[in-house]
Amino acid sequence: MSSYNLKADRTFRINGSISIAGKIASFVQGMEIAMDANVLQRDSIGTGQSVFTQNGDVIGTFNFLLKNTTSLYDPASTPTLQETLSFWMKAIDNFDPAIISFIQTMNAPKGTGSKFARIRFDGRIMTPVVAMSVDDAIENATIAGEITTFTSALREAS
Repeated sequence: MSSYNLKADRTFRINGSISIAGKIASFVQGMEIAMDANVLQRDSIGTGQSVFTQNGDVIGTFNFLLKNTTSLYDPASTPTLQETLSFWMKAIDNFDPAIISFIQTMNAPKGTGSKFARIRFDGRIMTPVVAMSVDDAIENATIAGEITTFTSALREAS
């Protein structure tokens, strides 16, 4: 029987990263991913077994906080860089929210065996919020969206 939940295998925030549309985002804080079975409608057939039907293409939600940097804005008035706030805002303006690939990497630097775990999913950016508060030294961009495709949650070698 293999060991489970070893101290050496604990992941550390500072050693993790988030990839958004193929780019590593340096200032992501508080990524939360929630797979949600509430998107399934439960039907009952004569045998007493449940049959599930998915309502729409949403299978969960995600949100995270970005520290606002000028690199999050596309230099073109018609944005093409998928990893930018400009692209996400323009996509909503066009009534076609952007679907972006995300990879959340967690690292256990003292781990036994494989030191990395990765969650991969595609998500639709539904709410990009730029907040400027006098209490924050660096402005925030709060991003929320819907998970449309879950790819994997794996322990990987590197």
